[in-house]
Amino acid sequence: MLVVDDEANMRLVMQMALEEAGYRVAVARNGEEGLAMAREMKPFAITLDIMMPKKDGWQVLHDLKVNPSTKSIPVILISIVDQKALGYRLGADDYLVKPLEE
Repeated sequence: MLVVDDEANMRLVMQMALEEAGYRVAVARNGEEGLAMAREMKPFAITLDIMMPKKDGWQVLHDLKVNPSTKSIPVILISIVDQKALGYRLGADDYLVKPLEE
């Protein structure tokens, strides 16, 4: 799994939860790093924040879905921005709104 989020606390929370569920997890601190890691690693799935500086999650999702080497990787958007319809139209496989509840 690849976690892409600019907030260190969220990266840590996601990493711990996914590892506890049995996944190997890599983390990216921003959209550009996330795209590079996705192309290199071809992860099982990606969790992606929307509100990030420079390259936001919308741009990252678009770039992932137009690239033949990454377009089939499932992307789960996780954000405070509640725009699920847009996320699904752009190719997200799921959309969760922060704060996440157990």
